[in-house]
Amino acid sequence: MVHSTSSSTSSSTSGNSMWRDDNNNISNNPNVSEMATWVDHPSVQGAGSDAASSPSATVKEHIEALQIILNIASERDVSLQMEACKQIVQWDDFKAYFRDIPIGRREAVLHTQFKREVQVYKDHSDIKHRKYMTTDTILEMALRRTPTNNVLEMFVRSSKSYKLSKEIFDQMNTITLENEEWLDIRFLFDDNPSLLSNPPLLNQVCTIRHTWREDTFLSVAARRDPPVSMIKKLISYAPGAISMRDTPLYDWMPFVYALAYNAIPEVVEALIPPSETLETSSVLITKDVYNLTPLHWSLFYGTPAEAVKSLVDADASKESLLIEDAQGKKPFEVAISESPDMAIVEVLLPDDLDIDEIEKAMVRSVIDGYHGKYEVSARTYDSLAEKIAKKPVLQRILRSQSAETIATMVMVSECYVKLIFIIGFRRLSNDFLQNQSKILLDVGNYGTTEVSFIFLIIGLFYTFMREMNQVITTGLPYVSSLWNWFDIAFVILSSITIGLLFT
Repeated sequence: MVHSTSSSTSSSTSGNSMWRDDNNNISNNPNVSEMATWVDHPSVQGAGSDAASSPSATVKEHIEALQIILNIASERDVSLQMEACKQIVQWDDFKAYFRDIPIGRREAVLHTQFKREVQVYKDHSDIKHRKYMTTDTILEMALRRTPTNNVLEMFVRSSKSYKLSKEIFDQMNTITLENEEWLDIRFLFDDNPSLLSNPPLLNQVCTIRHTWREDTFLSVAARRDPPVSMIKKLISYAPGAISMRDTPLYDWMPFVYALAYNAIPEVVEALIPPSETLETSSVLITKDVYNLTPLHWSLFYGTPAEAVKSLVDADASKESLLIEDAQGKKPFEVAISESPDMAIVEVLLPDDLDIDEIEKAMVRSVIDGYHGKYEVSARTYDSLAEKIAKKPVLQRILRSQSAETIATMVMVSECYVKLIFIIGFRRLSNDFLQNQSKILLDVGNYGTTEVSFIFLIIGLFYTFMREMNQVITTGLPYVSSLWNWFDIAFVILSSITIGLLFT
Protein backbone atom coordinates (compact mmCIF):
# COMPACT_ATOMS: atom_id res chain seq x y z
CA MET A 1 0.00 0.00 0.00
CA VAL A 2 1.28 3.48 -0.88
CA HIS A 3 1.07 6.26 1.69
CA SER A 4 1.21 9.98 1.09
CA THR A 5 3.74 12.13 2.93
CA SER A 6 3.55 15.47 4.67
CA SER A 7 5.12 17.21 1.68
CA SER A 8 2.20 16.23 -0.53
CA THR A 9 -0.44 18.79 -1.39
CA SER A 10 -4.09 18.30 -2.08
CA SER A 11 -6.83 20.33 -3.67
CA SER A 12 -9.42 18.56 -1.53
CA THR A 13 -11.72 20.92 0.34
CA SER A 14 -14.76 18.72 0.69
CA GLY A 15 -15.64 16.26 3.44
CA ASN A 16 -14.78 13.21 1.25
CA SER A 17 -11.69 11.14 2.07
CA MET A 18 -9.00 11.26 -0.63
CA TRP A 19 -6.29 8.76 -1.56
CA ARG A 20 -3.05 8.94 -3.53
CA ASP A 21 -2.42 6.14 -6.00
CA ASP A 22 0.98 4.87 -7.23
CA ASN A 23 1.24 7.87 -9.59
CA ASN A 24 0.61 10.32 -6.73
CA ASN A 25 -2.84 11.17 -8.14
CA ILE A 26 -5.57 12.10 -5.68
CA SER A 27 -8.92 10.28 -6.00
CA ASN A 28 -11.90 9.22 -3.94
CA ASN A 29 -11.33 5.95 -2.11
CA PRO A 30 -14.31 3.59 -2.48
CA ASN A 31 -13.39 1.64 0.66
CA VAL A 32 -13.96 4.54 3.05
CA SER A 33 -17.07 4.15 5.21
CA GLU A 34 -16.34 6.93 7.71
CA MET A 35 -16.10 10.29 5.99
CA ALA A 36 -14.37 13.22 7.69
CA THR A 37 -17.13 15.70 8.35
CA TRP A 38 -15.33 18.23 10.49
CA VAL A 39 -16.55 19.37 13.89
CA ASP A 40 -15.70 22.81 15.25
CA HIS A 41 -13.92 22.41 18.56
CA PRO A 42 -11.38 24.18 20.81
CA SER A 43 -7.72 23.71 19.95
CA VAL A 44 -6.13 20.56 21.25
CA GLN A 45 -3.85 21.01 24.26
CA GLY A 46 -0.23 21.24 23.10
CA ALA A 47 -1.07 21.20 19.36
CA GLY A 48 0.05 23.71 16.80
CA SER A 49 -2.09 26.33 15.11
CA ASP A 50 -3.29 23.77 12.56
CA ALA A 51 -5.53 22.24 15.26
CA ALA A 52 -7.48 25.39 16.05
CA SER A 53 -11.19 25.36 15.18
CA SER A 54 -11.44 23.93 11.63
CA PRO A 55 -8.11 22.27 10.83
CA SER A 56 -5.86 23.43 8.06
CA ALA A 57 -5.89 21.59 4.75
CA THR A 58 -2.65 19.83 5.66
CA VAL A 59 -3.97 18.39 8.92
CA LYS A 60 -7.21 17.45 7.20
CA GLU A 61 -5.30 15.65 4.46
CA HIS A 62 -3.31 13.67 7.03
CA ILE A 63 -6.50 12.62 8.79
CA GLU A 64 -8.20 11.53 5.58
CA ALA A 65 -5.22 9.44 4.52
CA LEU A 66 -5.06 7.72 7.91
CA GLN A 67 -8.80 7.13 7.75
CA ILE A 68 -8.34 5.24 4.51
CA ILE A 69 -5.71 2.94 6.00
CA LEU A 70 -7.88 2.22 9.04
CA ASN A 71 -11.07 1.72 7.05
CA ILE A 72 -9.70 -1.43 5.46
CA ALA A 73 -11.12 -2.96 8.63
CA SER A 74 -14.79 -2.03 8.71
CA GLU A 75 -16.78 -1.37 11.86
CA ARG A 76 -18.29 -4.85 11.56
CA ASP A 77 -14.78 -6.36 11.50
CA VAL A 78 -14.01 -4.45 14.66
CA SER A 79 -17.15 -5.63 16.43
CA LEU A 80 -17.11 -9.28 15.43
CA GLN A 81 -13.44 -10.08 14.74
CA MET A 82 -11.41 -7.97 17.13
CA GLU A 83 -8.14 -9.86 16.89
CA ALA A 84 -8.50 -10.22 13.13
CA CYS A 85 -8.03 -6.45 12.79
CA LYS A 86 -4.35 -6.89 13.56
CA GLN A 87 -4.04 -8.70 10.24
CA ILE A 88 -6.62 -6.65 8.32
CA VAL A 89 -5.19 -3.19 9.03
CA GLN A 90 -1.82 -2.45 7.43
CA TRP A 91 -0.24 -1.08 10.59
CA ASP A 92 3.19 -0.76 8.94
CA ASP A 93 1.66 1.59 6.39
CA PHE A 94 -0.08 3.48 9.20
CA LYS A 95 3.19 3.90 11.12
CA ALA A 96 5.10 4.94 8.01
CA TYR A 97 2.57 7.61 7.16
CA PHE A 98 2.30 8.85 10.75
CA ARG A 99 6.09 9.22 11.06
CA ASP A 100 6.06 11.55 8.05
CA ILE A 101 3.71 13.96 9.86
CA PRO A 102 5.62 16.84 11.52
CA ILE A 103 5.97 16.20 15.25
CA GLY A 104 4.21 19.46 16.13
CA ARG A 105 1.10 18.40 14.23
CA ARG A 106 0.81 14.78 15.33
CA GLU A 107 -1.31 15.46 18.43
CA ALA A 108 -3.65 17.61 16.36
CA VAL A 109 -4.01 14.80 13.81
CA LEU A 110 -4.76 12.29 16.56
CA HIS A 111 -7.36 14.40 18.39
CA THR A 112 -9.07 16.56 15.77
CA GLN A 113 -12.72 15.52 15.77
CA PHE A 114 -14.93 14.53 12.86
CA LYS A 115 -18.42 13.07 12.74
CA ARG A 116 -19.00 9.34 12.91
CA GLU A 117 -22.17 7.54 11.92
CA VAL A 118 -22.65 4.46 14.11
CA GLN A 119 -24.83 1.60 12.90
CA VAL A 120 -25.90 -0.76 15.68
CA TYR A 121 -27.04 -4.29 14.80
CA LYS A 122 -29.15 -6.76 16.73
CA ASP A 123 -27.27 -9.34 18.76
CA HIS A 124 -24.65 -10.84 16.40
CA SER A 125 -26.91 -10.56 13.36
CA ASP A 126 -27.35 -8.48 10.23
CA ILE A 127 -30.60 -6.94 11.49
CA LYS A 128 -30.19 -3.20 11.94
CA HIS A 129 -31.15 -1.96 15.39
CA ARG A 130 -30.53 1.79 15.35
CA LYS A 131 -28.24 4.46 13.96
CA TYR A 132 -26.82 7.55 15.61
CA MET A 133 -24.18 10.25 15.10
CA THR A 134 -21.23 10.89 17.39
CA THR A 135 -17.73 12.36 17.17
CA ASP A 136 -14.60 10.43 16.32
CA THR A 137 -10.84 10.92 16.15
CA ILE A 138 -8.01 9.13 14.41
CA LEU A 139 -6.74 8.01 17.81
CA GLU A 140 -10.04 6.34 18.81
CA MET A 141 -10.57 4.98 15.32
CA ALA A 142 -7.21 3.23 15.60
CA LEU A 143 -7.67 2.05 19.20
CA ARG A 144 -10.87 0.17 18.41
CA ARG A 145 -9.06 -1.69 15.62
CA THR A 146 -6.65 -3.41 18.02
CA PRO A 147 -3.37 -1.68 17.06
CA THR A 148 0.02 -3.28 17.63
CA ASN A 149 2.13 -2.33 20.64
CA ASN A 150 4.47 -0.32 18.41
CA VAL A 151 1.56 1.83 17.26
CA LEU A 152 0.39 2.35 20.85
CA GLU A 153 3.90 3.45 21.85
CA MET A 154 3.91 5.88 18.94
CA PHE A 155 0.61 7.37 20.20
CA VAL A 156 2.06 7.69 23.71
CA ARG A 157 5.04 9.65 22.39
CA SER A 158 2.82 11.87 20.23
CA SER A 159 -0.02 12.75 22.63
CA LYS A 160 0.28 13.95 26.21
CA SER A 161 -3.42 13.35 26.90
CA TYR A 162 -3.30 9.78 25.56
CA LYS A 163 -0.16 9.02 27.60
CA LEU A 164 -1.92 10.10 30.80
CA SER A 165 -5.15 8.37 29.82
CA LYS A 166 -3.45 5.08 28.94
CA GLU A 167 -1.52 5.01 32.21
CA ILE A 168 -4.71 5.36 34.25
CA PHE A 169 -6.75 3.06 32.02
CA ASP A 170 -4.18 0.23 32.12
CA GLN A 171 -4.19 0.30 35.91
CA MET A 172 -7.98 0.49 36.07
CA ASN A 173 -8.56 -2.25 33.50
CA THR A 174 -7.55 -5.17 35.72
CA ILE A 175 -9.65 -8.20 36.59
CA THR A 176 -10.52 -6.99 40.08
CA LEU A 177 -9.72 -3.87 42.06
CA GLU A 178 -9.43 -3.66 45.82
CA ASN A 179 -10.00 -0.45 47.77
CA GLU A 180 -6.25 0.14 48.02
CA GLU A 181 -5.93 -0.04 44.24
CA TRP A 182 -8.69 2.51 43.81
CA LEU A 183 -6.69 4.78 46.09
CA ASP A 184 -3.70 4.32 43.77
CA ILE A 185 -5.83 5.39 40.83
CA ARG A 186 -7.03 8.44 42.74
CA PHE A 187 -3.40 9.34 43.48
CA LEU A 188 -2.65 9.27 39.73
CA PHE A 189 -5.02 12.23 39.43
CA ASP A 190 -4.16 13.97 42.69
CA ASP A 191 -0.40 13.77 42.06
CA ASN A 192 -0.80 15.57 38.74
CA PRO A 193 -1.86 19.15 39.59
CA SER A 194 -1.20 20.34 36.04
CA LEU A 195 -3.85 17.90 34.83
CA LEU A 196 -6.42 18.85 37.46
CA SER A 197 -5.89 22.55 36.77
CA ASN A 198 -6.59 22.12 33.05
CA PRO A 199 -10.29 21.12 32.66
CA PRO A 200 -10.20 20.67 28.84
CA LEU A 201 -7.19 18.34 29.09
CA LEU A 202 -8.72 16.50 32.07
CA ASN A 203 -11.97 15.99 30.16
CA GLN A 204 -10.07 14.67 27.15
CA VAL A 205 -8.02 12.25 29.28
CA CYS A 206 -11.21 10.84 30.85
CA THR A 207 -13.21 10.48 27.64
CA ILE A 208 -10.73 8.80 25.29
CA ARG A 209 -12.28 5.50 24.16
CA HIS A 210 -9.83 2.63 24.70
CA THR A 211 -9.65 -0.80 23.02
CA TRP A 212 -12.22 -2.46 20.78
CA ARG A 213 -14.81 -2.02 23.54
CA GLU A 214 -14.46 1.78 23.27
CA ASP A 215 -14.17 2.02 27.05
CA THR A 216 -13.99 5.33 28.87
CA PHE A 217 -12.86 5.48 32.49
CA LEU A 218 -16.48 5.39 33.63
CA SER A 219 -17.49 2.35 31.62
CA VAL A 220 -14.51 0.27 32.73
CA ALA A 221 -14.82 1.45 36.33
CA ALA A 222 -18.50 0.41 36.40
CA ARG A 223 -17.38 -3.19 35.79
CA ARG A 224 -14.86 -3.16 38.66
CA ASP A 225 -17.04 -2.72 41.77
CA PRO A 226 -15.96 0.90 42.29
CA PRO A 227 -16.46 3.02 45.41
CA VAL A 228 -19.07 5.71 44.88
CA SER A 229 -16.54 8.42 45.77
CA MET A 230 -14.37 7.39 42.79
CA ILE A 231 -17.34 7.37 40.43
CA LYS A 232 -18.43 10.84 41.53
CA LYS A 233 -14.88 12.13 41.06
CA LEU A 234 -14.69 10.72 37.51
CA ILE A 235 -18.07 12.26 36.68
CA SER A 236 -16.88 15.65 37.96
CA TYR A 237 -13.82 15.39 35.72
CA ALA A 238 -15.84 14.55 32.57
CA PRO A 239 -19.64 14.97 33.01
CA GLY A 240 -20.33 13.98 29.39
CA ALA A 241 -18.84 10.51 29.88
CA ILE A 242 -21.88 9.47 31.88
CA SER A 243 -23.94 9.17 28.67
CA MET A 244 -21.22 7.87 26.32
CA ARG A 245 -21.94 4.45 24.84
CA ASP A 246 -19.37 1.74 24.29
CA THR A 247 -18.87 -0.51 21.25
CA PRO A 248 -21.92 -0.96 18.96
CA LEU A 249 -21.62 -4.66 19.77
CA TYR A 250 -23.22 -3.87 23.17
CA ASP A 251 -24.29 -0.21 22.88
CA TRP A 252 -24.40 0.23 26.67
CA MET A 253 -23.91 3.26 28.89
CA PRO A 254 -21.84 2.98 32.09
CA PHE A 255 -24.88 2.66 34.38
CA VAL A 256 -25.99 -0.53 32.57
CA TYR A 257 -22.58 -2.07 33.26
CA ALA A 258 -23.00 -1.09 36.90
CA LEU A 259 -26.25 -3.10 36.92
CA ALA A 260 -24.70 -6.07 35.14
CA TYR A 261 -21.67 -6.21 37.44
CA ASN A 262 -23.65 -5.77 40.68
CA ALA A 263 -22.26 -2.40 41.69
CA ILE A 264 -23.63 -0.99 44.93
CA PRO A 265 -26.93 0.94 44.59
CA GLU A 266 -25.20 4.29 45.26
CA VAL A 267 -22.94 3.75 42.24
CA VAL A 268 -25.90 2.84 40.00
CA GLU A 269 -27.78 5.94 41.11
CA ALA A 270 -24.74 8.17 40.50
CA LEU A 271 -24.25 6.78 36.97
CA ILE A 272 -27.83 7.21 35.75
CA PRO A 273 -27.68 10.07 33.21
CA PRO A 274 -29.39 13.33 34.18
CA SER A 275 -33.00 13.94 33.24
CA GLU A 276 -32.21 16.05 30.18
CA THR A 277 -30.13 13.17 28.78
CA LEU A 278 -32.88 10.68 29.55
CA GLU A 279 -35.45 12.81 27.76
CA THR A 280 -33.22 13.14 24.71
CA SER A 281 -32.11 9.53 24.25
CA SER A 282 -34.88 7.72 26.16
CA VAL A 283 -32.29 5.29 27.47
CA LEU A 284 -34.65 3.79 30.04
CA ILE A 285 -37.39 2.93 27.57
CA THR A 286 -35.29 1.93 24.56
CA LYS A 287 -34.50 -1.74 24.01
CA ASP A 288 -30.87 -2.61 23.31
CA VAL A 289 -29.42 -5.11 20.85
CA TYR A 290 -30.75 -7.94 23.03
CA ASN A 291 -34.32 -6.53 23.05
CA LEU A 292 -34.04 -5.64 26.74
CA THR A 293 -34.28 -2.39 28.66
CA PRO A 294 -32.07 -1.44 31.64
CA LEU A 295 -34.89 -2.53 33.97
CA HIS A 296 -34.92 -5.99 32.42
CA TRP A 297 -31.14 -6.25 32.87
CA SER A 298 -31.36 -5.14 36.49
CA LEU A 299 -33.73 -8.06 37.20
CA PHE A 300 -31.70 -10.55 35.22
CA TYR A 301 -28.55 -9.69 37.20
CA GLY A 302 -30.22 -9.56 40.61
CA THR A 303 -29.82 -5.83 41.23
CA PRO A 304 -30.86 -4.76 44.76
CA ALA A 305 -34.24 -3.09 45.25
CA GLU A 306 -32.64 0.30 45.99
CA ALA A 307 -30.92 0.39 42.59
CA VAL A 308 -34.07 -0.76 40.79
CA LYS A 309 -36.01 2.01 42.51
CA SER A 310 -33.43 4.53 41.28
CA LEU A 311 -34.13 3.45 37.69
CA VAL A 312 -37.88 3.70 38.19
CA ASP A 313 -37.61 7.14 39.81
CA ALA A 314 -35.46 8.38 36.92
CA ASP A 315 -38.25 7.57 34.44
CA ALA A 316 -40.78 10.34 35.01
CA SER A 317 -43.22 8.88 32.48
CA LYS A 318 -43.02 5.38 34.03
CA GLU A 319 -43.22 4.01 30.50
CA SER A 320 -40.34 1.65 31.29
CA LEU A 321 -42.69 -0.31 33.59
CA LEU A 322 -44.85 -1.31 30.61
CA ILE A 323 -42.22 -2.42 28.10
CA GLU A 324 -42.22 -6.17 27.42
CA ASP A 325 -39.19 -8.36 26.77
CA ALA A 326 -38.85 -10.95 24.00
CA GLN A 327 -41.10 -13.36 25.97
CA GLY A 328 -43.82 -10.73 26.35
CA LYS A 329 -43.12 -10.10 30.04
CA LYS A 330 -43.28 -6.70 31.68
CA PRO A 331 -40.58 -5.87 34.25
CA PHE A 332 -42.74 -6.79 37.27
CA GLU A 333 -43.50 -10.18 35.67
CA VAL A 334 -39.78 -10.73 35.10
CA ALA A 335 -39.24 -9.85 38.78
CA ILE A 336 -41.78 -12.50 39.79
CA SER A 337 -39.84 -15.15 37.87
CA GLU A 338 -36.29 -13.88 38.57
CA SER A 339 -36.07 -11.74 41.68
CA PRO A 340 -35.72 -13.07 45.25
CA ASP A 341 -37.22 -9.90 46.75
CA MET A 342 -40.94 -9.10 46.77
CA ALA A 343 -40.01 -5.45 47.38
CA ILE A 344 -38.72 -5.30 43.78
CA VAL A 345 -42.03 -6.64 42.46
CA GLU A 346 -43.84 -3.90 44.35
CA VAL A 347 -41.49 -1.19 43.03
CA LEU A 348 -42.09 -2.30 39.43
CA LEU A 349 -45.88 -2.47 39.53
CA PRO A 350 -47.66 -0.13 37.10
CA ASP A 351 -50.15 2.27 38.67
CA ASP A 352 -53.18 0.27 37.52
CA LEU A 353 -52.14 -2.89 39.42
CA ASP A 354 -52.50 -3.59 43.14
CA ILE A 355 -49.79 -5.43 45.05
CA ASP A 356 -52.36 -7.31 47.17
CA GLU A 357 -53.97 -8.80 44.06
CA ILE A 358 -50.56 -9.70 42.63
CA GLU A 359 -49.61 -11.50 45.85
CA LYS A 360 -52.86 -13.49 45.76
CA ALA A 361 -52.22 -14.49 42.16
CA MET A 362 -48.64 -15.48 43.02
CA VAL A 363 -49.82 -17.77 45.85
CA ARG A 364 -52.30 -19.44 43.49
CA SER A 365 -49.58 -19.77 40.84
CA VAL A 366 -47.20 -21.47 43.26
CA ILE A 367 -49.85 -24.11 44.03
CA ASP A 368 -51.06 -24.53 40.45
CA GLY A 369 -47.54 -24.76 38.99
CA TYR A 370 -47.46 -24.46 35.20
CA HIS A 371 -51.17 -23.69 35.11
CA GLY A 372 -50.78 -20.55 37.24
CA LYS A 373 -51.05 -16.97 36.02
CA TYR A 374 -47.42 -16.16 36.82
CA GLU A 375 -44.20 -18.14 36.65
CA VAL A 376 -43.00 -17.76 40.24
CA SER A 377 -39.32 -18.47 40.77
CA ALA A 378 -38.17 -20.69 43.65
CA ARG A 379 -35.91 -17.77 44.60
CA THR A 380 -39.05 -15.78 45.42
CA TYR A 381 -40.50 -18.39 47.79
CA ASP A 382 -38.78 -17.12 50.96
CA SER A 383 -39.87 -13.53 50.38
CA LEU A 384 -43.39 -14.65 49.44
CA ALA A 385 -43.56 -16.87 52.54
CA GLU A 386 -42.89 -13.83 54.71
CA LYS A 387 -45.85 -12.10 53.08
CA ILE A 388 -48.07 -15.15 53.67
CA ALA A 389 -47.07 -15.29 57.34
CA LYS A 390 -48.20 -11.68 57.83
CA LYS A 391 -51.43 -11.73 55.79
CA PRO A 392 -54.34 -14.04 56.81
CA VAL A 393 -56.00 -13.57 53.43
CA LEU A 394 -53.01 -15.22 51.73
CA GLN A 395 -53.10 -18.03 54.28
CA ARG A 396 -56.75 -18.73 53.48
CA ILE A 397 -55.99 -18.84 49.77
CA LEU A 398 -53.11 -21.23 50.44
CA ARG A 399 -55.33 -23.63 52.41
CA SER A 400 -58.27 -23.55 50.02
CA GLN A 401 -56.15 -23.74 46.89
CA SER A 402 -54.07 -26.60 48.24
CA ALA A 403 -57.17 -28.83 48.52
CA GLU A 404 -57.71 -28.52 44.76
CA THR A 405 -54.26 -29.43 43.52
CA ILE A 406 -52.98 -32.48 41.69
CA ALA A 407 -50.68 -33.24 44.63
CA THR A 408 -53.70 -33.47 46.93
CA MET A 409 -55.49 -35.70 44.43
CA VAL A 410 -52.49 -38.05 44.37
CA MET A 411 -52.45 -38.31 48.15
CA VAL A 412 -56.17 -39.08 48.22
CA SER A 413 -55.66 -41.69 45.50
CA GLU A 414 -52.98 -43.35 47.62
CA CYS A 415 -55.53 -43.76 50.42
CA TYR A 416 -58.09 -45.28 48.07
CA VAL A 417 -55.56 -47.71 46.64
CA LYS A 418 -54.57 -48.86 50.12
CA LEU A 419 -58.24 -49.46 50.93
CA ILE A 420 -58.66 -51.40 47.68
CA PHE A 421 -55.76 -53.71 48.58
CA ILE A 422 -57.06 -54.25 52.11
CA ILE A 423 -60.59 -55.04 50.92
CA GLY A 424 -59.39 -57.24 48.07
CA PHE A 425 -57.00 -59.36 50.15
CA ARG A 426 -59.49 -59.67 52.99
CA ARG A 427 -62.25 -60.98 50.70
CA LEU A 428 -59.92 -63.36 48.95
CA SER A 429 -58.68 -64.67 52.29
CA ASN A 430 -62.23 -65.23 53.50
CA ASP A 431 -63.17 -67.04 50.26
CA PHE A 432 -60.07 -69.22 50.48
CA LEU A 433 -60.77 -70.22 54.09
CA GLN A 434 -64.42 -70.98 53.37
CA ASN A 435 -63.98 -72.93 50.12
CA GLN A 436 -60.42 -73.49 48.87
CA SER A 437 -61.61 -75.32 45.72
CA LYS A 438 -63.67 -72.37 44.39
CA ILE A 439 -61.26 -69.51 44.72
CA LEU A 440 -60.33 -69.36 41.03
CA LEU A 441 -62.00 -67.00 38.60
CA ASP A 442 -65.21 -67.99 36.85
CA VAL A 443 -65.42 -65.74 33.81
CA GLY A 444 -68.95 -64.51 33.15
CA ASN A 445 -70.11 -65.33 36.67
CA TYR A 446 -68.74 -62.58 38.86
CA GLY A 447 -68.96 -63.21 42.53
CA THR A 448 -67.12 -62.08 45.62
CA THR A 449 -63.82 -63.61 44.54
CA GLU A 450 -63.92 -62.11 41.07
CA VAL A 451 -64.66 -58.58 42.39
CA SER A 452 -61.84 -58.87 44.91
CA PHE A 453 -59.48 -59.98 42.15
CA ILE A 454 -60.41 -56.92 40.04
CA PHE A 455 -59.71 -54.68 43.06
CA LEU A 456 -56.23 -56.15 43.35
CA ILE A 457 -55.53 -55.71 39.63
CA ILE A 458 -56.48 -51.99 39.81
CA GLY A 459 -54.38 -51.41 42.92
CA LEU A 460 -51.36 -53.24 41.50
CA PHE A 461 -51.56 -51.32 38.20
CA TYR A 462 -51.69 -47.97 40.01
CA THR A 463 -48.75 -48.85 42.27
CA PHE A 464 -46.67 -50.13 39.36
CA MET A 465 -47.26 -46.97 37.29
CA ARG A 466 -46.47 -44.77 40.28
CA GLU A 467 -43.11 -46.46 40.80
CA MET A 468 -42.27 -46.32 37.08
CA ASN A 469 -42.97 -42.59 37.09
CA GLN A 470 -40.59 -42.14 40.03
CA VAL A 471 -37.90 -44.13 38.25
CA ILE A 472 -38.23 -41.98 35.13
CA THR A 473 -38.25 -38.66 37.00
CA THR A 474 -35.55 -39.38 39.62
CA GLY A 475 -33.30 -41.77 37.72
CA LEU A 476 -30.54 -43.66 39.52
CA PRO A 477 -31.14 -42.02 42.96
CA TYR A 478 -34.43 -43.97 43.08
CA VAL A 479 -32.64 -47.15 44.19
CA SER A 480 -30.89 -45.36 47.08
CA SER A 481 -34.13 -44.95 49.03
CA LEU A 482 -35.06 -47.76 51.46
CA TRP A 483 -38.76 -46.93 51.18
CA ASN A 484 -38.63 -47.46 47.42
CA TRP A 485 -37.35 -50.99 48.00
CA PHE A 486 -40.37 -51.69 50.20
CA ASP A 487 -42.59 -50.48 47.33
CA ILE A 488 -40.71 -52.73 44.89
CA ALA A 489 -41.14 -55.73 47.20
CA PHE A 490 -44.85 -54.96 47.56
CA VAL A 491 -45.33 -54.83 43.77
CA ILE A 492 -43.43 -58.13 43.30
CA LEU A 493 -45.31 -60.01 46.04
CA SER A 494 -48.68 -58.68 44.89
CA SER A 495 -47.91 -59.73 41.31
CA ILE A 496 -46.98 -63.25 42.44
CA THR A 497 -50.16 -63.53 44.53
CA ILE A 498 -52.43 -62.38 41.69
CA GLY A 499 -50.56 -64.61 39.25
CA LEU A 500 -51.06 -67.66 41.41
CA LEU A 501 -54.77 -66.84 41.78
CA PHE A 502 -55.17 -66.40 38.04
CA THR A 503 -53.36 -69.62 37.11
